Amino acid sequence: MIVLLTPLAHSVTWNAPSQLTTDSITHVQPSIGRDGTRITYIANPGRLTWQIFVVNSDGTGITQLTNNSGSNLVPSINGNGTLVVFYSNMGGSYQIYKIKSDGTGLTPLTSTTNSVNTYPVISSDGSRIAFESNRTGLMQLYSMYCYTSSHQTPEIMRTPLSVGTESMSPSSPIRQGTTRSGLLGRTALACDS
Repeated sequence: MIVLLTPLAHSVTWNAPSQLTTDSITHVQPSIGRDGTRITYIANPGRLTWQIFVVNSDGTGITQLTNNSGSNLVPSINGNGTLVVFYSNMGGSYQIYKIKSDGTGLTPLTSTTNSVNTYPVISSDGSRIAFESNRTGLMQLYSMYCYTSSHQTPEIMRTPLSVGTESMSPSSPIRQGTTRSGLLGRTALACDS
């Protein structure tokens, strides 16, 4: 048997790393937007909690997005670097939040009791968020999509990701979503990036 190995289609030469942060605190969990211009990460300026930051990919424009008593973890940034999602225990239990990359618009996207919602990832266009939650007793995958003001009644989409229910108050940024027969009702959220 003859096996032909082809070179990697994306073989490139990488330059030497450039240091983006230089202060005396720890900076971890970077996530870069698809256009490559913005990076989000966490740092511990108060040494007791983790806060969300963004920085331009050349190291300029460091901006602290959160400043609360919770641990704000695993940020994910959309493609053009305008919207960040992360999980935090700032309200007690771990929930998913979104914030604009200028530090405005901090909004909870989940609100569950006796469970955690973690590891959110936002799509490049900012229209979908996937995350994990143990609301059924096991860690399962969940997904939310955003709606615009032109859609008065967002359609609840179904996907075989998990079993669970997302429910928040009518004034919440999330609209009601339910699940049946092992299909997750994707919950709509306002996508005001």
